[in-house]
Amino acid sequence: PSGSGNNDKPQIFPTIDSSHVNEYLSGILPGLTAKVFRTHHATQVVNKSLIDSGVETGDPEYQKWGAVTMANLEAAILCNHYKKAPDDSRWQERRKKASERKNKVEERLATYREAVRQASEALVALKREVRERKAAAEKPEQKTHVAASYAQKIERVEKKLQAAQERLGRIKDALGKLETQDNVAAKGRTWNLGTSLKSYIDPRVYYRWGLQVDYDVLGKYYPKTLQRKFAWVKEQEQPDSVEHTPDD
Repeated sequence: PSGSGNNDKPQIFPTIDSSHVNEYLSGILPGLTAKVFRTHHATQVVNKSLIDSGVETGDPEYQKWGAVTMANLEAAILCNHYKKAPDDSRWQERRKKASERKNKVEERLATYREAVRQASEALVALKREVRERKAAAEKPEQKTHVAASYAQKIERVEKKLQAAQERLGRIKDALGKLETQDNVAAKGRTWNLGTSLKSYIDPRVYYRWGLQVDYDVLGKYYPKTLQRKFAWVKEQEQPDSVEHTPDD
């Protein structure tokens, strides 16, 4: 496939360019161009990548973003959309900062895991103590008094445990997001994802996959300019809509 990475390479047929190819193809079928083939193959690659990702509705949003981005990367690689990589010093600086952010999040993760462990143990100990004191009580009213005297203590520890678990969940999501972004950055260092997204991926594939996993790909992944360009996608997916094509 053609791409910016091939501009300085010798051509096998230097007297033939894309206009000649498109003229030949349109003679076979009106409207058929090399771009149609590239769009078809790029879209197939995206569709397969999304399916192979295994992402489901209940997965965190960063996983859905990661699946979309990796599918876009596959299309960029297929279409040979190179970009100039950052120089080594800048790249190493970025990697260092990313590593520092990850280390800080991992430290917070360890802190909240410990908080969850302590609150869980405290709750188990309180409930065991209640059972033991109720078993030792001789009269029903004594058992009732024991339960009432521990009710607020148990409630406070349960709230503390719930809060710690919620914080732990948020930190896990933050770490997962960082790791996903880090993976995408490393793999996409020399690839231009914008060209394939703009011109060679049928956005309907992303849109339909997004419906299946509850993720608004057009709204959350596409930049504003492309959201306007592909506004017809949502309209077309409605019943009795007017047919459009990706090049409209």
